[in-house]
Amino acid sequence: YNNLEGGAYTYGELLELDGMLYGMSDYNNGHIFKVATNGSGLSKLYTFYENLGQEPWGGLIKHPNGKMYGATRYGGLNGSGTIFSLTENGTHTVEFEFVNGNLYGQNPGYLTLGANGNIYFTTEYGGDNDYGTLQMFDPS
Repeated sequence: YNNLEGGAYTYGELLELDGMLYGMSDYNNGHIFKVATNGSGLSKLYTFYENLGQEPWGGLIKHPNGKMYGATRYGGLNGSGTIFSLTENGTHTVEFEFVNGNLYGQNPGYLTLGANGNIYFTTEYGGDNDYGTLQMFDPS
């Protein structure tokens, strides 16, 4: 996965589902890609655009509802990041957009799936003294 395919700056955990690995890169607003565990079938599932999120951060998590979830540090209508869902065929939905300086913070980090089905994460900014927040998202 190289720069010519838009895959520079790949990082974060890979998510394995049914013999496919899903991952993200943040080059040129960011991409979500998938590849078979044997290295074949590399393809881009989704390319981020400013209003729909920029620079995906961390890895994807799989929710019991069948969707994958992730975060972007920037982009969205307010430029402060998003929480998004993605189906295995590449359908992307912005689930939450962050607003500069509000209670929910901005620039979300890695997502964690709780045993109760909620998604937990921290933000880089927001909250008291603008030092970041601990947040929960309920995808139901």
